[in-house]
Amino acid sequence: MTDLPCCEICGESLCIPIFYGVDDPEVLEWHQKGWGFFGGDCVCDDYGFHCVSCGHEFGRRMPSGDFEVWIMFHRAKELLSHDRRIEAIQMLRTNSNLSIKDCLEILNNESDDALSKFY
Repeated sequence: MTDLPCCEICGESLCIPIFYGVDDPEVLEWHQKGWGFFGGDCVCDDYGFHCVSCGHEFGRRMPSGDFEVWIMFHRAKELLSHDRRIEAIQMLRTNSNLSIKDCLEILNNESDDALSKFY
């Protein structure tokens, strides 16, 4: 997975993936947690990213496999924020071939560069 793009309009680096889905509680949960932007139930536009700063939508959508990694990474970070480190490590190890050391490095890294360990 490549780094998330900066906004084409304002240059903001905090741009999140756009998720589409019909009455999908999981997609709405991701939106509420700030992991992605809910784009509605119909994929009418092919935009993939939403700028948190100015609201501009741009770029191509992520492949579905990248979405899965993106969400798993943020779920693990959420577990970590609730002092559930062991569960976060187990989640990462179950869904990848990462060592415990790599899992700890990912969880302790504040940037999304850590996602590159999955590929």
